[in-house]
Amino acid sequence: MAHAQCDTSFTLVNRCGATVQEFYSGSSAQSAWGADQLGTNVLVNGQGADLMRVDICVTSEIVATRSGIEAR
Repeated sequence: MAHAQCDTSFTLVNRCGATVQEFYSGSSAQSAWGADQLGTNVLVNGQGADLMRVDICVTSEIVATRSGIEAR
């Protein structure tokens, strides 16, 4: 059975009050996290980053908050 294609892009939004230095993601089929998606960049509080070609089919926004990471 073929799997349906989905939009694999999402926006990472920083609302935690501090700078996000790293963000890791990976396919659910793998046992380890993928590469740091920010690379040499950082995400200051209030800033967003569009991330493409990410294995995610349901979530359109990932938010860093003071209490942790939320998928919306």
